[in-house]
Amino acid sequence: MAAGRFPSFGLATPPAPRAIGADEAIALLKGGQAKPASLLAYGNGRSYGDSCQNGAGAVVDMRSLNRIHAFNAETGVLKADAGVLLSDIIAHAAPYGFFPAVVPGTQFVTLGGAIVNDVHGKNHHRRGTFGCHVESFTLLRS
Repeated sequence: MAAGRFPSFGLATPPAPRAIGADEAIALLKGGQAKPASLLAYGNGRSYGDSCQNGAGAVVDMRSLNRIHAFNAETGVLKADAGVLLSDIIAHAAPYGFFPAVVPGTQFVTLGGAIVNDVHGKNHHRRGTFGCHVESFTLLRS
């Protein structure tokens, strides 16, 4: 996988030197073959600075993990992969009268990126950050 497709959004740092797919990373993690701090998830690359760069290891392209698995049209509770874009969540939930409580300046961030960066929107003073609205998540880490 070409590393050049994984730059920092603010172009503050060079693109990631090495990138692997999510399936490969999951296999390494579950097989106990990933060294500590060797893998770092990369969503849609909308984080400012160098937060999605990993000079000592590889970035993991999470964009293939982009499925919405369940949505409760009565409560608005969603179960989805980390690579789902907020724009896709909005498109899925809006017809049922739901909209995410917190949306950053762009809807082109991934669900995983919104969680890990605990993004905020213009309504931060009323609704808090994205993490205030996350019931649970599963984390695999190296």
